[in-house]
Amino acid sequence: MFSNISLKLSNRVPKKPIKKLPESLTVPRNATVEDVKILIARQTGISDHNRIGLFDPTTKKTLKNRKAQIGDEAGVIKSGELVVKDLGALSGNAAPPPISSITG
Repeated sequence: MFSNISLKLSNRVPKKPIKKLPESLTVPRNATVEDVKILIARQTGISDHNRIGLFDPTTKKTLKNRKAQIGDEAGVIKSGELVVKDLGALSGNAAPPPISSITG
């Protein structure tokens, strides 16, 4: 049986904090990075969990593997902290710039 871990949550950009970000979050050790993003999005009222960016507090690098278990992230477990950032609206269907603006 997997135990739960409690993680302190902090804003990556203190000048633009995420409203309603809880101080901490308790999740199962086998929860994936994506599971944690979904929980944070629900608690903060952000409709799209893909807007949430999670970062290792020691290296400040993005936790990119959505399927990785949060309990396997050594920096997160060692510090007991997770750094969170609202990445803003992500548009996968953005049109490329016009060719005239690229060529001059």
